[in-house]
Amino acid sequence: MKLTATGIVATFLVAASFVTNAHARSRSSPPNEQAAAPVAEPAQFIGSSPNDTAHFLAGMPVDPKSPLFPLTQTPAWQQHAEFFESAFAKLVHGKFARLRNWQATYLPESTEPMPVVYYMFSGPDFMYVDQFLPNATTYVMC
Repeated sequence: MKLTATGIVATFLVAASFVTNAHARSRSSPPNEQAAAPVAEPAQFIGSSPNDTAHFLAGMPVDPKSPLFPLTQTPAWQQHAEFFESAFAKLVHGKFARLRNWQATYLPESTEPMPVVYYMFSGPDFMYVDQFLPNATTYVMC
């Protein structure tokens, strides 16, 4: 699987790393105030990086030192990883193969190295700019 899958997943799931890395507990209500709302404690960092979280959620291998690593050994995560591997392979051999054929015919210069790509349709559409312009040094997404 290409490293671009990490970028794709990270684009979608950056916020998920905060959820993965946080553990919120409710405090009990003060003894004399029955209607007081519970107050959450500050989030606790458990040591997994946003990159490890993105890899984990994408079904990609994580660093063996990551606190998420033991979870990658479970049957549920193995099934999750197989699903994503299959889905990405289907995309690469389907849509992206047709795109590369079109690109070779009508836009061959797009595979040349280039310093900057300014792309106005960022977000989930990153997959296409990465396929069309794979040798850019910098992507400016807006």
